[in-house]
Amino acid sequence: MSKKKDIVRMSGDDFVSTKNASAAYESQTKVPRETVITSPHRPDDFALPSQGDSPLPFSRGIGRRLLFAILLFSSLITLILTAAQLYLDYRRDVNSISDRLLEIERSYLNSIAGSLWNVDTEQLKIQLSGIVRLPDIQAVEVQETVSEVKKPLLVTVGERLEHNTISWSLPIVYNDRDTARTIGTLYIQATLEGVYHRLWEKTLVILGTQAIKTFLVSFFILYVVHYLITRHLVSLANFASSYSLIGQSPVFRLKRRASSNPDELDRVVSAFNAMCQNLRIAYKNLNTANIDLEARVEERTHNLQQEISERVAAEQALKFSEKRFRDIAETVTDLFWETDENLSISFISGHFHLIGIDAAENLVGQSLANLITTENQDNKEGDWKKDIELRRQTQSPFRNLEYHCTRNNGDIIAVSVSGIPIFDQNKTFTGYRGSVRDISDRRKAEILIQEAKETLERRVQERTQELSTAKEEAELANRSKTDFLNNMSHELRTPLNAVIGFAQMMQHEIMGPLDNPHYKSYASDINASGLYLLGIISDILDVSKIESGHMALEIETVHLGAVVEKCISMMQDRADKAEVILNVTPDVALHHIKADERRFMQIIINLVSNAIKFTKKTGAITISATREGTGDLILAISDNGIGIPENQQEGIFKPFTRVESSMICEHEGVGLGLSIVKALVEQHNGKITLESREGEGTTVFILLPASVVVQQ
Repeated sequence: MSKKKDIVRMSGDDFVSTKNASAAYESQTKVPRETVITSPHRPDDFALPSQGDSPLPFSRGIGRRLLFAILLFSSLITLILTAAQLYLDYRRDVNSISDRLLEIERSYLNSIAGSLWNVDTEQLKIQLSGIVRLPDIQAVEVQETVSEVKKPLLVTVGERLEHNTISWSLPIVYNDRDTARTIGTLYIQATLEGVYHRLWEKTLVILGTQAIKTFLVSFFILYVVHYLITRHLVSLANFASSYSLIGQSPVFRLKRRASSNPDELDRVVSAFNAMCQNLRIAYKNLNTANIDLEARVEERTHNLQQEISERVAAEQALKFSEKRFRDIAETVTDLFWETDENLSISFISGHFHLIGIDAAENLVGQSLANLITTENQDNKEGDWKKDIELRRQTQSPFRNLEYHCTRNNGDIIAVSVSGIPIFDQNKTFTGYRGSVRDISDRRKAEILIQEAKETLERRVQERTQELSTAKEEAELANRSKTDFLNNMSHELRTPLNAVIGFAQMMQHEIMGPLDNPHYKSYASDINASGLYLLGIISDILDVSKIESGHMALEIETVHLGAVVEKCISMMQDRADKAEVILNVTPDVALHHIKADERRFMQIIINLVSNAIKFTKKTGAITISATREGTGDLILAISDNGIGIPENQQEGIFKPFTRVESSMICEHEGVGLGLSIVKALVEQHNGKITLESREGEGTTVFILLPASVVVQQ
C-alpha cells in the first residue's frame, strides 16, 4: 500500500500555528514580506488536488470514455454500411434469379413443349435436370393440362422446400399446325438458401475486417492521447499531492523535450508553478504577521487579566452574603416566601412559577392570603385564607397544610404550605417565613400506579404480539435475502463465465496474436480477477444454500488419505509459488469416513489455502489425523505462519469476518471461507476449533464423531 504524504493546507479564514513552530520559522526566515509573483496566465484557474487524490485508473479515466466513444461510433457506421451493402447484394441476387427464369423461358420452354407433346418422359427428365443444375434452382415440375388425356403426365425433378423459396408457373404452349395450344404448366422453384449463405459469409468478412481496423485505430488513438496528455496530467497530480509549503520543493517540469513554441500543457505547468510560488510567499507573509499578532495578543491579555482580577475580587466580596442565601433558596424546588407583621409578602423566591405567577413583583406587597387561590375548588383539606388568619392571630407555626390551588392559567395543583413566625430581639412578632411545595405528583401517584399497572399489562401483551410478528417478519426477510443471494449468484455467474472465457481466449491468443504484449498481461489480469470474483460468488452461493437449508450432502464412504492427497495435488502449485512446504503424516491414510467427498475436499482446500496465504516463505503446513479413545477422529491442519491475534479469534468463523492485522492487509478475501468451512463441518456432525498465537502459527482442529468414522 502506497504511503501518502501530508500536504499543508491553509486559507485566509482558517490558520493554526503554535509558538514553537512560529519561533523556529522566524529564526530561519528573517526576511521582509515578499511580493506575490504574477504569471502571464491565470494560476487561480488551477486548483491544487486535495489530499488523498490519486491518478484515475483506466476504468474511470478519460481514456476509457474516449475508447468507448470511438468504438461506439465506428461500430455504428460499420453496421449501417454493412446493412446497406447486404441489402444491395440481396437485391442483386434476387434479380439474378429472375433473369435466370427469363433465360429458362427463352431456352427451354419450346423444347419442353415438344417433349411433352410427344410424351417423351425421358427427354423431359433430361431437360428438367439441366434446369435444376442451374444456380439456386431447387425443383422443376411439368404438369400436363390437356383435357382429353385421362392420365395427365407429371414429371418432377428436385425436392420442393417449404420456406425461403421463389416459385414461378409458366404455361407450356405448343404450335400444332399453326395453332397454339396450351398443353401443360412448367413449375419452377428457386431457393434463397444460397443467397442467405453468401450474405452471411460476406457479413462475417465485413464485420471481422472492420472490427480489427476499428480496434487498431482506437488503441492507437488511446496511446497517442496517453502519451501526449494523460501521462503528464498524472505526473502533475502526483507532484501536487506531494507538494509541501514547508521546506524546499522543486519546480515541476514536464517529462518531455522542451519545445520552442509552448503548448497548452506548458501553459498549465507555468500557471501551476506560479501558483505554488505564490502560495509559499503567502505562507511566509502570513506566518510573519501571525508572530506579530501573537506578541500583541499576549501583551493585551496580560493587562486584561490584571484588570479582571481586581474587578472580580471586589464583586465577590460585595455579593458573598447575598449569594449564600440565594443559593440555598434556588437549590430546592420549593417556593420560599417571607411577610411583615401585617402578613404582606416582602420576599418570594425564584420558583414563583410554581403557583402560576409570571413575575415575583406581582405578589410582593400583597397579602399572604393571596399567595394561593382556593375559592373555586372543592377544597376538602380546608380554606387557606381562614387558616392563615387563624395563624396570624395565634402567631403559631404551621406545617404541611395541604390545599387544592388554582393557578392563574386555570390549572389545579395540590400544594403543601409550611411556615414559622418571626420575632425580633424584643419578642415582637415581625412576620412569617415559609415555603410552598407542589405535591401534585404525590396525589397523582396512587391513580398513576393503578393506571401504570394496567398500561404495563396492556403494553406487555402488545409487545409480545409485536415481537411475535417481528420474529415472523425477520424470518421471512432472512429467507427472502437468502433467496435473493441465491438467484443473484446464479445470474452473476453466467456473464462472469463469459468474461473469463473471453479473457482466456485473449490470453492464449486463440483468435490470433496480440500486437501489444501488455494486452496479454491485461487479459491475464482480467482472467485472474474474474476467477477470483467467481470464487466469491460461489462462496456467497454456498452461504445462501446453507442458510436456506438447501445444502444437501451426498454421504458415502471415502478414504481420508485419498481425499487429502487430491487436495494437496490441487494446492501444490500455489504452495510452490509461495515457497511453502506441504506435509501429510502417514496416519491420515489409515482412516475411512462417511462424508460428501466434494464438500469435504472443499473444507480441506479452504483451510490449506488460508494456511498458505498467511505462512511466510520457507514455512511448512502439516495435515495429521488422530483417533481418540472415544472413537472420534481429529483432523488437524497446522502452520507456522503469522497467527491470529487473541482478541480476534472469537468471531473468526462468522461470515464476512477478516483478521485485522498489518501483516495480512495485502491478501484478498471477503471473510466467507471459514464460515463455510464451519457450516460444512457441522453438516457432517462435526465440530471445528482453532488454536493460534500471533507470530507463531495456527492449528485448526476438525472433530468428527465416531458415528462418521468407518471401522476397518
